[in-house]
Amino acid sequence: MANDFYWFLILGLWSIIVVFGIKPFYDYLRKQGSEHMVAVYYNRKVAHMLAGGVPIIAAPIVFEDPVWVLIGGVLGCFGLTLTHLTDRRLWWMQTEQNMNDASFALMLGISVYAIWEYSNEPWLAILPSLYMAFGDGVTGIIRNKMFQKRTKSAWGNVGMAILCLPLGYFFGQLAEPEIPLWGLMSAIVASYVERYEFGVPELTEGIKFVPVLIGLFAMSELLNQSKTLNAAVERMSAKALKLPTIAELKELKGTILRSSGLGTFIGIYLLRERL
Repeated sequence: MANDFYWFLILGLWSIIVVFGIKPFYDYLRKQGSEHMVAVYYNRKVAHMLAGGVPIIAAPIVFEDPVWVLIGGVLGCFGLTLTHLTDRRLWWMQTEQNMNDASFALMLGISVYAIWEYSNEPWLAILPSLYMAFGDGVTGIIRNKMFQKRTKSAWGNVGMAILCLPLGYFFGQLAEPEIPLWGLMSAIVASYVERYEFGVPELTEGIKFVPVLIGLFAMSELLNQSKTLNAAVERMSAKALKLPTIAELKELKGTILRSSGLGTFIGIYLLRERL
């Protein structure tokens, strides 16, 4: 546990250093003639790979408990969201148009934690997040270089496939039992569907933050409930309709605080969207 905590601090510090260390790269791109949003987009992809991808690769090596990855994703999401809500954005990598940087951090943490906890396969658990961090990062850099704007193009998917296919095969081999072909198939699917918006133009910029937040918490609950499918279902008695006692409320204080905080956070964000 102590080693996990120390590595959590080290990787967290690494991510912070990367986020602020790429600021000069923005200045360099601007001096080279890149528009503001082009430079921001480049920096965001670099942050995806270095601040997000590198700690994810290290996670199965240094952590015994995947909860540290979840905590890191939640804290990263909270910090990035706070910069948006307070209008103190990291202008060299963030934009007023969306909060995808915050949802990216949250998705990494919850995805790795949920798959690791459910399958007990840490190397497979990080594979989808590597596709997001490195595969999508390379895709964005290629498209930005070719078109100087955010857009979809098959060339980006080719670049993503070139990177993700070896990743899928390699990490598939690390699973028990080995499933390298399934790893390849997952890489092909990820590289193919990334290009398409399925009639939803908003997918060009990524999924909105609130649906991601709600959906991922719902998915974690589904995974948790799936473990009790074969359990006997008990009918509620009339006593269950009584108001909870003080002792019961104390036992549920953690759940109450988490739910209240989440509801308040979503409410503040939705209000900000309407103003």
